[in-house]
Amino acid sequence: MSELLREAILGTAHTGARAADGLVSKLEGLERERALLLSAATEALLRRAARVLPLRRSQLPSAEPETLRVSSPRLTAAVRTLLEQDEDLLEETLVRMARAGVRLAPELLPLALDQTAPALRVLLRPVLGQRGAWLAAQRQQWAWALGAEQGVPHDFESRWSDGNAAERKQLFALLRQHDPARARALAEETWKHERAEQRSAFAEAFSIGLSPDDQAFLNGLLADRSALVQRTAARLLWRVPGSEVAERMLARARAHVRFAPEQGIWQVSLPPEPLDASWLRDGITEKPPEASPLGQRQWWLQQLIAAVPCATWLPSTAPEREQLVAAAVGQEFAGALLDGLTRAALQYDERSWFAPLWDAWARSELPGATVPEPRNLLSRKLSAQEVAVRAARLVSEDKLRVLLQHLPRPWPEELALRVLAAISDLRLSFREIIPVAALAIPVALLPEALPLPEPNQVEYPLRAFVRALADFQEVTALRRSIAAETTADD
Repeated sequence: MSELLREAILGTAHTGARAADGLVSKLEGLERERALLLSAATEALLRRAARVLPLRRSQLPSAEPETLRVSSPRLTAAVRTLLEQDEDLLEETLVRMARAGVRLAPELLPLALDQTAPALRVLLRPVLGQRGAWLAAQRQQWAWALGAEQGVPHDFESRWSDGNAAERKQLFALLRQHDPARARALAEETWKHERAEQRSAFAEAFSIGLSPDDQAFLNGLLADRSALVQRTAARLLWRVPGSEVAERMLARARAHVRFAPEQGIWQVSLPPEPLDASWLRDGITEKPPEASPLGQRQWWLQQLIAAVPCATWLPSTAPEREQLVAAAVGQEFAGALLDGLTRAALQYDERSWFAPLWDAWARSELPGATVPEPRNLLSRKLSAQEVAVRAARLVSEDKLRVLLQHLPRPWPEELALRVLAAISDLRLSFREIIPVAALAIPVALLPEALPLPEPNQVEYPLRAFVRALADFQEVTALRRSIAAETTADD
């Protein structure tokens, strides 16, 4: 305890040596209480002025010489703004900087090192330079720049003990990523002391690094006090090959669904009512979502199909996946089939099924049962070129506009030019896409300028469109400037 604090607690009759005494003692006629307050204020000022510092036995080592060229003043100003305001354009800028061998200016390093988004941190590491690495070594919160956050933090135990629910959820997911066995042992140790919400969060984290080694623990969760934990565990066991739950779900799916390759048709029967209680224990939910277009029995069928890999329906003499998925479109229960297959493909990461399923949804014009527009979800799994080819087939501009927001960036040339033409033609329906297009159209295709009338010189419906175009031009001008500043040549 400091002498100042001791005197404040015990009273001014107790005095002690203080760093500020030399200054305060020069003032005559002070009451003890006033002298104490002045001493406290003076010491606080000295600390802020760095007069009172812990002694170091040796000086800090110098940063290694820089090997990358520093960003220009113009680029530095742009990146400062993006670090504070615009994560989307910042990602593109950081990629360009790394490709061109450009590092952040020193004055931007603290702001960059304070970034918390994992995706941004990955992009920032290559442009921090040697000085950024040196700074990161001086502060624990910045250790991510050295790759220190790639593993389990060294103070995991204390952080686990002292953390709140959100922090412990994050720590558990990190532990599952790097040491699944240790995470499982920790869950076994603490499970009975956790609340239902936390148990559910930990159960969901078992999807990270899920393996047959988790089977015994997950089987135990089927008898958990929380119904949500039970269902989460059961659905994880769907994905564990050879688990009893997975085998039961496979048998149920095959009892109600079959693809006949010789006729090229699906043979489907709906599960009977009432729902067997054993299905509930194995992760099937009885009631469909409120907005679902599926009836109750089709909802059960959809979950059966989603529980098993899509490859389940391909016998040794099966036709191509495209034919199999296309056959589902004309089936009586097409919605349940397509939705179940889509969920299974995403859950089991069966990439060869994504494109055929996208095509099937486009032909069917059916709404998704669990996702309002399945093509948007599948689009994120396809390459930009794969989606661009499919987007060109969409006759409805409404569907195209919805899809554009979910495509990988930058857009391929053919699609970018199509959108530019629509914007240039002042099609009001494309106004909501203008901010997306400003970031997604390749820099080489961006127009130098657009003829913009004054908003007060156009009819009311066009005014918002013109304002959006003005924002578009501002963003695209910045992108062109950043591209020019991050060329490979000095």
